[in-house]
Amino acid sequence: MVLVLIKEHFGDLDLGVIGKVENKELIKLKEEFTNSTLPYFVDIINFNKVSNEFKKNIFNNKILWITH
Repeated sequence: MVLVLIKEHFGDLDLGVIGKVENKELIKLKEEFTNSTLPYFVDIINFNKVSNEFKKNIFNNKILWITH
């Protein structure tokens, strides 16, 4: 699984997930961020289900990659 973290100028974080991931894992991840004390809204994006154009845009403007 690869996570792409994109810091937005509007005070939220977008977290893109690439690779083999089950829906239940994404739901759990969303719940954890919702219940966290982070001062940001975190949006989880399943990159396995977005358009290639969207991915190109994100990969050209990415801030941080984390592989697991």
